[in-house]
Amino acid sequence: MGMNLILWRHADAEDGIPDEQRRLSAKGHKQAKKMADWLTAHLPGDWRVMASPAVRTCETANALAVDFVIDTA
Repeated sequence: MGMNLILWRHADAEDGIPDEQRRLSAKGHKQAKKMADWLTAHLPGDWRVMASPAVRTCETANALAVDFVIDTA
């Protein structure tokens, strides 16, 4: 059985410091929702989501409305 890897970059984020605390902009929330809808329709049945601990990446992953793992490595 093979494995597919899909890389999903975080959506548009607000400017700010510290970088890890930047939140998604209103545009970013719309982008994340649109991409999450597409992914949900096209991903295979068995998939997992991993995100960095940055706020914007967690907010992007939240658009999928599934549990995800925060990878601190």
